[in-house]
Amino acid sequence: MANRSRTRARAVLLFALSLSVAGVSPATAADEALTPGWLQVAGLDGKFVFRDGSRGKFLEDYNVQSGADITLGIDQEFSDGSAFGLRGFGQTGEKQGYLDGDYSTGPLTLNLGLQSWTEYYNERTGRPRPNGFPFTNDGRTLYGNGIPSTDWFTVGGDFDVEAGSVFHDVYGGFYYRDVNGKQTTQKSGTVNGLQVPGSGPGSVDFGFPGRKKVDYDTYSALAGTTTGLGNINWQTNLNYQYQDNQSKLAEPIYGASTLQELDRYDDDGDVHLVRYDLSGGRHLASDVYVFGSGFFSFERNDPEPNVQVTTGAGTFRTRSTESSKVTRFTPALTFGSVYTPTGNLVVSADTSVRGYIQKGDLDEFRDESAFLTGDVGNTFNHVERDSVVSTTRITADWKLAPRMTLKGEGRYQYRYEDVDSRQDTAFVAVEPSEVEKYDSDQHRLKLGTSLRYRMRQGRSVEGGYQFNYTDVSQNIDRLENQFILGDFDSMKHRAFLKASGRLMKKLRGELRAQYVYEERDMDSPSIEPNIVTGGGKAKVDSHYWNVSPVLYYVPSADWSVYGNYSIGQLKIESDSGGTFKYEVLTQSLTGGVTYRVSQKWSASTSYTGYLNDDDVQNIGHNASLTSEYEIDEHWSVNGGYRYLGYNLDDTNVDDYDAHVVTLGVTGRF
Repeated sequence: MANRSRTRARAVLLFALSLSVAGVSPATAADEALTPGWLQVAGLDGKFVFRDGSRGKFLEDYNVQSGADITLGIDQEFSDGSAFGLRGFGQTGEKQGYLDGDYSTGPLTLNLGLQSWTEYYNERTGRPRPNGFPFTNDGRTLYGNGIPSTDWFTVGGDFDVEAGSVFHDVYGGFYYRDVNGKQTTQKSGTVNGLQVPGSGPGSVDFGFPGRKKVDYDTYSALAGTTTGLGNINWQTNLNYQYQDNQSKLAEPIYGASTLQELDRYDDDGDVHLVRYDLSGGRHLASDVYVFGSGFFSFERNDPEPNVQVTTGAGTFRTRSTESSKVTRFTPALTFGSVYTPTGNLVVSADTSVRGYIQKGDLDEFRDESAFLTGDVGNTFNHVERDSVVSTTRITADWKLAPRMTLKGEGRYQYRYEDVDSRQDTAFVAVEPSEVEKYDSDQHRLKLGTSLRYRMRQGRSVEGGYQFNYTDVSQNIDRLENQFILGDFDSMKHRAFLKASGRLMKKLRGELRAQYVYEERDMDSPSIEPNIVTGGGKAKVDSHYWNVSPVLYYVPSADWSVYGNYSIGQLKIESDSGGTFKYEVLTQSLTGGVTYRVSQKWSASTSYTGYLNDDDVQNIGHNASLTSEYEIDEHWSVNGGYRYLGYNLDDTNVDDYDAHVVTLGVTGRF
């Protein structure tokens, strides 16, 4: 039903736009008299795409396909003072677009919109991966031909009524979203327990292509009002959301030299969510403003019974849910104030407390009798996970001098979590229970300051420093047949510089630079061996720097030039005896020129390119040239050329080159 509704909505959207601009051509004086007064803009562009290389990677990066692009704009005012407006855009090649409409009369305003688009995923076909990994990542081996794609469709509307002096206004709305299709998933792992050298932190240099089929429907409704009761500015909202989620995931699992098995996971269920919030604020004095809010939400997840999970190649282990329910209750309170003791100083502070009370039960039936050590029976899972988060923040903005401003910020957050979970089995062969019973403390501290100085002719310079500290500790009461948890802490330092202003009479510039250093300490015997050597302790350091200058040159009203170059490097390495190291140098170049050749003719060109080197190596290009010619005060024609390219290496099947040519006509009335 969802597929048919989405298809009909797309057809209506594209058909309506097509009718609006059908037969568009330059108008004569006689034709102008026939032009409807409500039509503001109408355009029709033809797009022609010529691609060489990977279609899946190209569509994943740029969903650009041959077809027509249709633009529509309508505005109409009526004699009684009401007004109606409509904006639309549709693409027949990509089969996507949007429509937004609004209507206002007296105190009532209505808005309605719908949108449809498609996301594509690379099918990941072709040759074996690097480093001698023996398998192909050819998704066609398991899932057949075709590029995975997911269709998105949303429709929503809202209203606002100016109600009067007690209730300032009453508003509400609805929202529907449908997501349907297939996606490619990428899964990293190990071979025979030995980690393969990777191209990124925690990753390996091969992938397991999987496919996920999704069908998600979301319904949401909102109602709210604002009022000034008790000389306080109140706002309250009530929201209800319902989700119907269905998905099927298939993943291959490789052994030392062959495809071992194919896992299939079904995940179907319903989610109900209710949210309510109330906020208010008022001035206690001319220099003191206080505010506060309260919030709660209740969420219930009801997975459907008899959801299947099958694993294995030829012989399958299976399990299915028999009953399950997951609930979460979230209350929250926030209080704060803004204090302006002088005209040069503004201080704000707020504190909030949020709780999470979660509880879940899952009973499932397992049949593993096909395996020598397999069994048949039920498993019973129960988990309670409660947490409290408190956050306090203070900021200050102090104008030290007419051209100098000092800013400061401090933020502290504490999170306490208590976990109590247990899994018991009712198999013929008795298996020990899996138990997690622990609590954890998490502390986060953020401090920062910056100083900005404004000079003449719009020039300014700003520099600052930020410090972040995180500490996580586990207090284990009982842990049986589960992974060993570990403590963690990190310190991050960031220094930055910004400078901008006029360099010459018609030349402006901007410079941004930053350096970030982070140090992480981990304590867990389960850490990967290429990060740590023995003892269960690890230390990982990361360094990142980036410099980005920008120039804007506007010699006259007829043309302008801009350019931006950016260079940065990320380096991550083990500082505890391990061999792990990851380093990437990234460069990008962006520039463009806009030129008005004459009163009726304008042209522009732009280019964006990037280059990654070292552990990640690829290069991409995005160049365009466009031009528009005004035939008369209402009609114009346009054309353009665009080049899109991606290169990983000379033989990679994901490389592509694409050339896009556009021709179109637009009417403005």
